[in-house]
Amino acid sequence: MKVGEQWLPTFSNARYLIDQEEFEYWSADESEEQVPVMARSITPIFEPGLADLVEMGHILSPEFRLMLSPGHTLPLPRQAELFAAAKDIC
Repeated sequence: MKVGEQWLPTFSNARYLIDQEEFEYWSADESEEQVPVMARSITPIFEPGLADLVEMGHILSPEFRLMLSPGHTLPLPRQAELFAAAKDIC
C-alpha cells in the first residue's frame, strides 16, 4: 500500500513465500511495465525481510505444502497452490 510517497507492505506481520523461479524470472525483466510492478509490490516486502524465496514443493508443516499448478500469466504459466492434507475428515 502507498503511504505518502512510499510503498509499504500491506500485511506487515505476514511472511511472504515467493517461488524462487518466478521471482528470478520477473526480477530479470527490466521492461517499462515490470520495473514499477516490482517497485510497488515486491521490493516493499523484501526490504524489511518479510519474504522468503522457496522452491515448489516447499513444506510448511506436515499438513501444508506449496505445489506447482498451471497458471495464467504468460510467458511463465505457473503459480503456487497451497496443498492441505487432513488427517481426519469429519
